[in-house]
Formats: sequence, structure tokens, C-alpha cells
Amino acid sequence: MDDRRQLANSKKKGETRWFPASVAILLAFILWLFLVLSEKTFQTFVSIPVKISGIPESFRLSSPSIVSIEVRTEGSGMQLLLAILNAGSDTLDVPFSEYAQKGFFMPDEEIENFRRFFPEGTTIAINNPDTVFLSHEIRNYKTVPISSNVKIRLAPSYRLMAPATFTPDSVKLIGSPSALIHIHSWSVAEYETEKLAEETILQLPFESHPAIQTEPAFASLRVNPAVFTEKRIKLKIETPNLLPGSELLMENREAELVFLVALSDYDKFDESDFGLIADASMITEKTRRLMPHLYRFPPGVEAKEIIPESIPFTLVKAQ
Repeated sequence: MDDRRQLANSKKKGETRWFPASVAILLAFILWLFLVLSEKTFQTFVSIPVKISGIPESFRLSSPSIVSIEVRTEGSGMQLLLAILNAGSDTLDVPFSEYAQKGFFMPDEEIENFRRFFPEGTTIAINNPDTVFLSHEIRNYKTVPISSNVKIRLAPSYRLMAPATFTPDSVKLIGSPSALIHIHSWSVAEYETEKLAEETILQLPFESHPAIQTEPAFASLRVNPAVFTEKRIKLKIETPNLLPGSELLMENREAELVFLVALSDYDKFDESDFGLIADASMITEKTRRLMPHLYRFPPGVEAKEIIPESIPFTLVKAQ
């Protein structure tokens, strides 16, 4: 038992002696590394992001707006370590207006601005690229109406209460003058709905084009379906444009209109909301029957049939 205790105690004493020695070695290595990094000169390459700023809305930059400039730098190890850590923390802004006329800028011209990324005492030089080209084109704006590319499918017995409408009803196109000159409308991307049976608002992207940008990027299409049913009403036939001194004799001055209306609006409309006309100016020597047609009807209804389709008449001198 005593032998075991002595063995355990000797192990603990050995471990205790090694710990200070390990710490001393580690501190000595750190001190040596610090002296090497502080006194010896090194060389490395650091990438600095450069952003072309202040681009007017009327211009479109064809080349990348952010480029990476490789800078060669010399200094102590500690200085270069700080430079590497600082390289990605910020970007160097280069104003577009200063170089737009030339169409390029040389990073050497901005060398003094690059110095802020490096600790004092380091030397720097541009390594690559030596020239950055600013390819750009003039952009125009054009507002055009939205054309639909949507196939709307409705459930059986359903119809639209009103035509589907876009919000907004127009889109701003941004592109080169040559790309916009022949464009008079712009469509949303092709889309086919499910069989709709309730009011739905669809968020639809516009068709894409490599040379044209749209604002906004999406349009909302409002679809308002409802159950429709058939309704019939009697309407008086108006006969305008009758020649002076003449009279139009007709077997019947009324016709029945058959139309479809939303079930919820069935009792909303009456005869005063419709207008049925048989234009006397269309009568010729060979005309034997007049064909009445609707010239006034409320939104939300769909005319289906006029009974009868034509009416015989006689044109006589007025008494």
C-alpha cells in the first residue's frame, strides 16, 4: 500500500516539474517569433477590393463594378500580418466621373489611396492589373403598358366578374436606346393558373431580357371569378337615324335578351341598364329584316343571345 502511494506521489512531482518547463518553452518560442516578425523584412501580396462609385442612373457599367487589385507589399512580419487582416475590411472607392471620359483607370494613379490599407513603414506597389477598363453604355427609360401572357382557367360554371387587371398597369424599362426603340409593351412571364373559384392575386415576374431591366420586377394580377347564371329580360328596340318623313312599322318592338350574370348580382340589373338598337341608317332597298344589337350594358355581364335575332319591318311614309 505504501509503495503505491510513493509511486503516485512521484508521478505527481514529475508532472509538476514538467509544467513550468513547458510554459517557459512556449513563452520563449512566442518571444522568438515576435522578434523575427518584428525585425526581419518579408514580402507578400494583398488583394484590395476597388469599387467604382457614383455611376449615374443613365449609365450601365458593362465591366464589373468591383475589381480586386493585387498589391505587392514589403515590411516586417507584424506589419504584413496586420495588412492581411485589414485587407478585406473595407473597399477603396474610385469615382466614376474622374475616369468615365478616358474609359479606364490605372491603379498606380490611386497608389496614395491604397496606402491607408497598410501599416505605416511598409512599401507598396501595384502588381496586377495595371489597367482597369470601365466599359459602359448609356441607358434610357421607357414606360410601356403590361401585356398579359397568362392563361386563366376557371372552375366549371365560373366566369370573371371583370377583366383581370394588373397592378401597376405599366412597367418602366431600362436599357440602351437601340434595345428600347421598337418596344411598345412588355409581358409578364408565361403562366397558367389552376381552376380558380375565388378571388386570387397572382405575383408574376416580368419576362427577362439580357439587355433590359424592369422596374418593378413583378406585377400583381387580380382575378375575381364568380358563379354565373343565365337571366332573361325584355328590352324595347330603339330605331335611331330614321329618315325624316318616314315611319318604321315592325311586328314587334321588343326583343328578349339572354345574358349571363354573377349569381350574387342577379337582382342588381334591370331594363334601364341595357340599350338595344336597330339602326335605321343601315336600311337599303334589299333590306328586309333589322338585326337589333346591344349598344349599352353594365360591366360584369356577358350577352349570350337576342331573341329574335332579326325582325321584319316595313318602311312607309309618315302620316
